[in-house]
Amino acid sequence: MLFRENGKTWSKVAEYAPLSQEFRSVLEDDDGRVWATTREHIFRIDFRQQPVGVETFGAAAGEPTVPGGWITARRLQGHVVFATSKGLWRYAENLKRFAPDITLGTEFANGSRDVFNVFEDRAGNVWVT
Repeated sequence: MLFRENGKTWSKVAEYAPLSQEFRSVLEDDDGRVWATTREHIFRIDFRQQPVGVETFGAAAGEPTVPGGWITARRLQGHVVFATSKGLWRYAENLKRFAPDITLGTEFANGSRDVFNVFEDRAGNVWVT
């Protein structure tokens, strides 16, 4: 659900729920679209559209899924990344597909390391679990 603050109250503006799936992480990008992840899928939701615009991805778009794995959306050095059991990934808008994210080097982008979560603190340090 999307809520908007109106002074001292909040109003529901829009709603989207995937069928029988639970969102694990939700993150707004610089364009105002929302990236939401389940354990095994990634959605890009545009609440600015009516009805709400929803993009789903899959193997054809290189969605980094592993059965029984996880996907967590996070912001890292100014862009959206996805922490997965295949390492760090990002969506390459120009290619319309997911690709390994090399921001932290190839060891986190070549699929050899699980990345459960990634956080950047106020000092610019990056924490990876």
